[in-house]
Amino acid sequence: MTSPSQFDVFLCHNSKDKLEVKQIGEQLTKQSIKPWLDEWEFRPGFPWQRTLETQIENIKAAAVFIGSSGLGPWQELEIEAFLREFVKRECPVIPVLLSTAPDKPKLPVFLSGHMWVDFRQPQPEPMTQLIWGITGQKPQISTNPEKSTKTFRFEVVTVNQTGAIIKRENRSAEYFTEKP
Repeated sequence: MTSPSQFDVFLCHNSKDKLEVKQIGEQLTKQSIKPWLDEWEFRPGFPWQRTLETQIENIKAAAVFIGSSGLGPWQELEIEAFLREFVKRECPVIPVLLSTAPDKPKLPVFLSGHMWVDFRQPQPEPMTQLIWGITGQKPQISTNPEKSTKTFRFEVVTVNQTGAIIKRENRSAEYFTEKP
């Protein structure tokens, strides 16, 4: 188990959203942000509840992910603990709406008052917003009039070994182009 002080953000999620949360965690790692995700940190053969309590008491920030399945039962308990602990330590608890989140997601009352990050929308760029929430460092916004941002939308299709489609996801990516 890694020391709690070595993590920048706890990835609080419903297990049904784990795939998308893992992808976001991997992107954070590429940006030199150390995420804590249960699957990556729980050591087999040890009680996981103690590890979870230690993280909640020490970690610098929490990202609370909401997808199409809403909040999971353990996730609700984690949120309550984070809100209590983080009020004492003035640490951010960031609601994160995944690309699959409903139009009007149901958030706990105390969490709904927090500014959220929305992966359903291309602007403001959600990964940049999430990193800002975690680190407290405001992103640099390009003001170069010679460049413009374009959005490329695409579909990710997951297939099983026989080639049958088991999952479809709509995604988008932004890129810069030179103005003519």
